[in-house]
Amino acid sequence: MLYTVEPGDTLLKITEKFYGNRLFWQLIIDANPDVIVLMPGIRMLIPLQCGYH
Repeated sequence: MLYTVEPGDTLLKITEKFYGNRLFWQLIIDANPDVIVLMPGIRMLIPLQCGYH
């Protein structure tokens, strides 16, 4: 799914929002190799089938 970064978002907050656990942040990084800095309005791919649930 695509997620639009909101003001105040961090990688850990986004990870916890979608996976319920901050430990899976690498899944989001791996799915978005072109995103270097999180800025409001950037769209990121969030893999929903992470295999860890």
